[in-house]
Amino acid sequence: MAPITQPADNAAPYTWTQPIRDAIGAVNNLEIGTTGKYGDVLARALSSLGYLLADTFTRPDSSSPGNAETGQVWTLSSGAAFAVSGNQLITSTAGTLYTDLGRIDCELFAPISAQTGASPGVVFRGSADGTARLSVHIDMSNGFRLNKVFSSVTTPLVTIPQTFTAGTLYFVRVVILGNVIYGYLNGQLLIIHTLAGGDETTFATNTNVGLRNFGSGSVFDAFTVRVAYPVATGSNAIPVGYEVVYIATGTDADLATALGSVPPGANLVAVRKA
Repeated sequence: MAPITQPADNAAPYTWTQPIRDAIGAVNNLEIGTTGKYGDVLARALSSLGYLLADTFTRPDSSSPGNAETGQVWTLSSGAAFAVSGNQLITSTAGTLYTDLGRIDCELFAPISAQTGASPGVVFRGSADGTARLSVHIDMSNGFRLNKVFSSVTTPLVTIPQTFTAGTLYFVRVVILGNVIYGYLNGQLLIIHTLAGGDETTFATNTNVGLRNFGSGSVFDAFTVRVAYPVATGSNAIPVGYEVVYIATGTDADLATALGSVPPGANLVAVRKA
């Protein structure tokens, strides 16, 4: 990854208070800017890091999800209820939130918590009409699960037994390259599945991605999609292309607080609300 160039301190149009300048001074790989006239800065910065979509749900509470912070328009399936509350995405019914990524291979990441009986997850290779999709779930009743939906019928493809605790945040990461799907739970590779038996054709060209929930009470802390890289799977393997990026948005006070907890040398995107 090539470092992002930091603009000169207080160079127009960037004007930062002293606490923010102090925090920024300790961090590398940074792009900063303001929303409003310069509202594309977050999208440009994330694109430089290989991100195709990012949404931290950092916006005023709303009964609808709004748009992703990188500009994608979210669409709700019939009957779905996704709302923004406390800078998180919350759900009260079963449904899907999706957008067209415009490409088939990608890496998805979401911190997710669920309540008893729920099954939230990330969606990929979804069709435009919503009748076909793949998804990986925190299934509170069954475990870490890869599902397929075809003609609106859900079929489990892989289930890894896991005991989940209601209200606990779990980190779900999925990499899909061609016909192979890799599913990670809290950084551990648990699912490796190759599409076959016609699935490699059914899901070959679908480009919708998003979030899916069964039940109620599920919470999504964020959702990001980035360029997929080959996955290392040996006993001492380190996943290729996986990096932590801190995203801070908000007022001067919000940023001063957020940036104070970012470690030196981190990848950071800071965007101040005008």
